[in-house]
Amino acid sequence: MLTKRHLESLQRLLPLLPIALVLLVQGPREAAIFDDAFITFRYARNIALSRGFSYNPGPPVLGTTTPLFTALLAFIAALGDSTSIPSTAFAIAVVADCVSAWFIFRLARTAFDDDTTAVLLAATWAVLPFRLSIAGGGMEASLFTLLVLVSFERLVIARALVLGPLFAALALLTRPDAAIALAPIFAYLILRDRPFSVKASALLVALITPWAMWATYHFGSPIPNSLVAKAVAYSFFPGFAADFILPFLGTWTVGQYAITPLLIAASILGTGVIAIGLFHTARRLPAFIPLIIYGPLFLTIMAVANAPMFFPWYYYPILPSLLFAIGSFAWFLPVPSLAARRGVLALTLAATVVVPAFLMRSFPSWPLSREREHAYSDASIFLQTRVQSGDVLLAPDIGVLGWWLPDVEILDPIGLVSPDALAYLPRRPQGPAIPAELVWASEPDYIVALEQYVTPFLTPSAQFAHDYRLVWSKPVTIAGRTQELLVYSRAAENPP
Repeated sequence: MLTKRHLESLQRLLPLLPIALVLLVQGPREAAIFDDAFITFRYARNIALSRGFSYNPGPPVLGTTTPLFTALLAFIAALGDSTSIPSTAFAIAVVADCVSAWFIFRLARTAFDDDTTAVLLAATWAVLPFRLSIAGGGMEASLFTLLVLVSFERLVIARALVLGPLFAALALLTRPDAAIALAPIFAYLILRDRPFSVKASALLVALITPWAMWATYHFGSPIPNSLVAKAVAYSFFPGFAADFILPFLGTWTVGQYAITPLLIAASILGTGVIAIGLFHTARRLPAFIPLIIYGPLFLTIMAVANAPMFFPWYYYPILPSLLFAIGSFAWFLPVPSLAARRGVLALTLAATVVVPAFLMRSFPSWPLSREREHAYSDASIFLQTRVQSGDVLLAPDIGVLGWWLPDVEILDPIGLVSPDALAYLPRRPQGPAIPAELVWASEPDYIVALEQYVTPFLTPSAQFAHDYRLVWSKPVTIAGRTQELLVYSRAAENPP
C-alpha cells in the first residue's frame, strides 16, 4: 500500500519522466545531419584549427546564422578533435532537449497547477516524431529552443534582472529570429513592470553590443550574409510559405501534401485549437501570453514574408508554444470534470504524435529526407582523390561537400558564403539555380549539383558543353522523385 511519503516521493520523480523519455527515444538514435548543419561545422572547424571565423580563404563572410552555436562547437573541438564536431552537435542537442523537457514540465505545472497536465505536455514534446527527426540533424534548434524557454522563465516568471537578459542575449546570438520570441516577452514586461523592462532591455543591448561591434569590424555587418542571400535566392509565388505552414498546423510535420478536404479540415481544426488556447490564456493566464503567442506570431510573420518554410528546423522552437496552447485549450474547457479536461488533452496530444508518425512513415517528405546528404557524401568520396588544395568547387548545396573537402574553396551560387554570387542570381519562382554567367566569370574547377540546378541554365549551353565534362553521376531518390547528382570538371583537366 502506498503511503503519503511514497506518493510524495513519486511526485518528486515526475519531472524526470520526460527527461527519461528524451534519453530513451532520442539518445540511441543515430545522428542524421542536415546539409545546412555542415556549413556551421566547417566554420567551427576552421576556428578550432586557428584558421579564423571564416568559411573560405580570403575576406571572412558570416554565412552562418548561429554564431554562438558555432563558437561552442569550436571551443569543444579545440579541446579535443575537430572531426568530432558532428557528434558533439548531436550530444549538445540531447542535453539541451533533456533540460527543455524539464523546463516544459516546470512551466506547465506553474501554469495549470496540475502534475498530470505537466507530464502530458512534457512527455508529448519528448516523443513528437517531427521533433525527433530534426533533433538529430546537427542544427542549433535544440539549443535555441532551450534558450527561448529559459529566457521566458527568467524574464517573465522569475523577473531575474541579470539572468533574464543574459539568456535572451544568448538566444539572439544562437538565432536572429529570437527577436520574434523576445518581442512579446518585452511587450508584456513593458505593460506589467515598466521599470524592470527598461533595465532588462538596457542590459540586453549592452550584452549584444560587443558581438555587433566585432561582427561589423570582422565581417562588415552583424547581419548574417545567409539571411540576405536567402531573401534574394528564394523568390516564391505568393502563398508559397502558407503551402507548408497550413499543412503543418493540421499534420504536425512538414511536406507538400496534397490539398484534400481532410487536410483542410485538419488545418482549420489545428488552427482553431491554438486560437482558442491563446484566447483562454489571455483571460486566465496572462503571464503565459508571451510564450503561447510566440508560435502563432512566428508562423504569421513567416507567412507574410513568404519565407522558405520547407526548412523543418524553422518550426522546432515553436513546438513548446503550440503544445502550451493545446494545454490551455483543454484546461479551460467549460466542463466541471477534471478527468474530462485531462482526457481531451490526452486525445489532442495523441493526435500530434500519431498523425505525423503515420504520415512520415507512409508518405516521406523531401524536407525531412537525408538522401541528398548521402549522395553528396558519395560525391565527396569521389572528389577526395581528385581535387587539389586551392581548387574552386561550385555547388548550390555546400554543406556536406564543404565539410569533407576542407582545402577546397567553395563557390556558393546562392550566396550564403559567396556574396559576389548574388549579382548573378536570377529571381525564380521555382527557387535558385546555377546562373551560367557566374560559371563563365568564376571558371570553377568542379561543379557539383543535382540535375534540377543544372538543367535550366547550363545543359542547353554549347559553351558549357565545351568547357566541362561530366565525370561522375549518381541517381538520387528523394521522397519518391529520382534525379541525378552530377559532378562536372573543367574540360582542360579532363580531355575526352
